[in-house]
Amino acid sequence: MIGGPRESKTPAQKPYLDAIRATLQAAFCIENFESQVVERHNKPEVEVKSSKELLLNPVIISRNEKERISIEGSVNSVRISIAVKQSDDLEKILCKRLMRFMMQRADDFHILRRKPVPDYDISFLITNFHAETMYKHRLVDFVIHFLEEIDKEISEMKLAVSSRAQTDGIHHRWPWVHGLLGFITFIWTFLQAFTGLFLTIFQRQLRYFKLSYAQLRLYHATSDLTFMKIIALFPVRNGITTITRLHESKLLNFISYNVQRSSFHTTSRLSIAATEGKNSYEKQENIPKQDGENQSSAKPTGEQPHPRTDSQSSTFHKKPTKIEKSYMMSHPVYSKEEVYAVKITHKKLETWQDRAAYAAVRTLRFFFDTFTGYRPAPDHKDGDHKTPSKQNMTEEQWLRRIIFLESVAGVPGMVAGMNRHMKSLRTMKRDHGWIHTLLEEAENERMHLLTFMELRQPGRFFRLMVLLGQGVFFNFFFAAYLISPRACHRFVGFLEEEAVMTYTRCLKDLDAGKLSKWTNLAAPKIAINYWQLADDALMRDVLLAVRADEANHRHVNHTFADVKSHQVNPFLEKENEMDPPTEAEQKKHDDRKTKET
Repeated sequence: MIGGPRESKTPAQKPYLDAIRATLQAAFCIENFESQVVERHNKPEVEVKSSKELLLNPVIISRNEKERISIEGSVNSVRISIAVKQSDDLEKILCKRLMRFMMQRADDFHILRRKPVPDYDISFLITNFHAETMYKHRLVDFVIHFLEEIDKEISEMKLAVSSRAQTDGIHHRWPWVHGLLGFITFIWTFLQAFTGLFLTIFQRQLRYFKLSYAQLRLYHATSDLTFMKIIALFPVRNGITTITRLHESKLLNFISYNVQRSSFHTTSRLSIAATEGKNSYEKQENIPKQDGENQSSAKPTGEQPHPRTDSQSSTFHKKPTKIEKSYMMSHPVYSKEEVYAVKITHKKLETWQDRAAYAAVRTLRFFFDTFTGYRPAPDHKDGDHKTPSKQNMTEEQWLRRIIFLESVAGVPGMVAGMNRHMKSLRTMKRDHGWIHTLLEEAENERMHLLTFMELRQPGRFFRLMVLLGQGVFFNFFFAAYLISPRACHRFVGFLEEEAVMTYTRCLKDLDAGKLSKWTNLAAPKIAINYWQLADDALMRDVLLAVRADEANHRHVNHTFADVKSHQVNPFLEKENEMDPPTEAEQKKHDDRKTKET
């Protein structure tokens, strides 16, 4: 019966709802009351609370500890706040989502507040204007009906979630199909955007290859439409179902967990093999040299040599790490002469890929320098950069710049190694030793980051910027490496040239007395263990070691860009990490060993 009391569906709720109904009927005795502050205005006094005489004592009706209602009355308005029963975490999540959904549509409810009162889940505000335009008994019935149905609604949602979980457990293939579909769509969209940008930039160059720009544009648009038609025909019930299944399948979390687990096991196996002395090159290093043997340093000019390419030089000479760091991959440990032999060099631009890679690096450096407020001095012709930077940068500014740089610098090695690893699995062919070197480079850059993190812990905004930069750079470099590995390695080589230049300028500032806090600052323990520095090593020794690492990466990536991607890694020996030797090579090796003995 309209206007009459609504019978409760649950007998246990009847006393609770009857008390609420009686209280609301008394509280809805409200009338127009003009503001005593602003003329011809009416403000809900229960919200403003300008005078105690205009407010009624609030009433809290509680059924149990988790279910209650607060009724606050005044002369011209009533505020009703409801705490919904939430017995477990799932009900808390469902209640929060449902209330947020309703409050975002407060204009359609008229009496619903956009924000609930603290310690309550939802609130209603009823003024004298509502009481004049609506039936009071209808307002009371609405509140009572809401209390009756909200528990039932949450229970049904909880059952639906449980049923969906059971269905997905039986038909587990569907979340993977939808997740794979979303991943393919993302990759295709990214490639379409990259292709369109490529056609726009190299529009003139396409004429030299006798390719029609209009025809390529037509193919580009047609392929996009064809793909979207295929996606539209895929048997998906609706977009909301797809998004829900993607969220419930936790596909990204599963992939991330397995990638981290496989990477950890791979790193452990490689480090164990290195520490057990299986590398004949490292065995040869442990032989003590004669007193008269030449301990010459690196070449003074040009590209610095690599330990596996120049046997006459000890620069970047690899030594076994300490036992406490045995899980680390093999990495260079430097002498004093070697770290001071590092020079600023630049690879000559020969092809259009070199020019494009160098232009990209210079563009990134310009924006990065502008963002960090870094103004270097003009370069000298001899390339020594003996003059420190124009602007005095503090230790905190240098740390902010270096930490952000190292957080991104560890991406190329891991992405390149992952790409080559997947290619080796996909083509069922050997990688010829590139993966080891690339993973060593990625870990080395990560150790740089961990070293400088001992001196400063970035804030939330800085970490957010790192997250955004890493996400954009990772996906861009991943797609670019699929297209042209040579250009990517050249890009990293030029990037490491800029890194060597940056650390050189930092050292010049330190020597010039601009970084007084670092003058006598002891090196972090992690750096002493990693580079096997002296126990009394200073921050300057750490910067020298990091700069030497960057010079090493510079030479490695420029070398990888010069050789074919299917060729053998020039930094690995045949006996250990490459293809098994042929009969002729084995015979030649045995003859050499016989002559040596």
